[in-house]
Amino acid sequence: MKNFSYLDKLKVVFITATGTYPKSIGGPAVFLYYLSRNLKEKNLSNINIFDFSSLKENYIFNIFRCIRNLVRCHVVFFNSPPVRTLFLFSLLAKILKKKTIFICHGGIFFESKGVLNKIIDRPLLILQLKRKIIEYSIFPSKWLLTYIKRYYKVNAKLLVIPNGVDTEELDSYSPVILPTKNNILFVGRLAKIKGISTLLEAFSHLISENCDITLYIAGPRGDLSQSELEKIIKSPHIRFLGKISHSLKLKLMKSVDLIVVPSIWENFPLVVIEAMGCAKPVIATAVGGIPEIIENGVNGILVPPFDSKLLSYYIEHLLHDKEKCSLLSRNAYKDVKQRYDWKIIANLYLNFILNILIK
Repeated sequence: MKNFSYLDKLKVVFITATGTYPKSIGGPAVFLYYLSRNLKEKNLSNINIFDFSSLKENYIFNIFRCIRNLVRCHVVFFNSPPVRTLFLFSLLAKILKKKTIFICHGGIFFESKGVLNKIIDRPLLILQLKRKIIEYSIFPSKWLLTYIKRYYKVNAKLLVIPNGVDTEELDSYSPVILPTKNNILFVGRLAKIKGISTLLEAFSHLISENCDITLYIAGPRGDLSQSELEKIIKSPHIRFLGKISHSLKLKLMKSVDLIVVPSIWENFPLVVIEAMGCAKPVIATAVGGIPEIIENGVNGILVPPFDSKLLSYYIEHLLHDKEKCSLLSRNAYKDVKQRYDWKIIANLYLNFILNILIK
């Protein structure tokens, strides 16, 4: 193996099919933007990103550019599951004896419900992990790593590196004055898996007892029913913002009183650590990797999924207990600074890259 003495000699390729920020603002797109930017700041400057999320944007040309870079690079990261078109790249990387890494955000196992996903994508990914076409897999949560090991018995080398946030960027945003009081924020797709129905039910309990409360909802519609969407739009106590920019999301987080993440399933949601990094109390469900981030009663509040009554209880409790909110916020902010700042997370990735190259 060559001795890579200088980081600027390393050539790294990232391949994704979930878009790139700021064109796309979903979790994997934002993750890739900050990871690549922070690696470049650490002098790993030779990074190329290839996005196959759209067939419209020079797709064929992009394939040839990607192949050319695969031949020349040392490490290949798949920020999206290497299936369909991306499988060709993972196979080529294996033939070329490149170091291959899949960053598993979890959606292929829990959120993708199409027939093609069930009969092609998921089996193809598992095949690659079992046959070591993909040599390494990185998981943001211990929970997801344990799940994959238990149910799929893959042979790839598995490790956990959590997601991160840019705490300096979060600190740069100032709160704005909202026209309402007792403000709650939900950020995410209006989908069943995100627990939006549970939140709406919990909120109906709250406004029946207290009219001076407002729920801000930011995100695309998802699979929410038309009747539930109409309830949201027509409610005088709900401000539906639709899909918003990353920067507006962070400004809102700085401005509201608390943030709710009522998901039925999550891997390691960026919205939780973003909210904590904005020094806001978070109420989230104890599912997936969320309990690895939130210690109940210390840096946030955990509730069971589907429990609208307990969710409404804690929302009301925190809105009235400013001292408790302040304690949770301080602990959350401190925790994110110490554990999830991108400078820390990028170092973990950099050390990982260097370690696999000298093996």
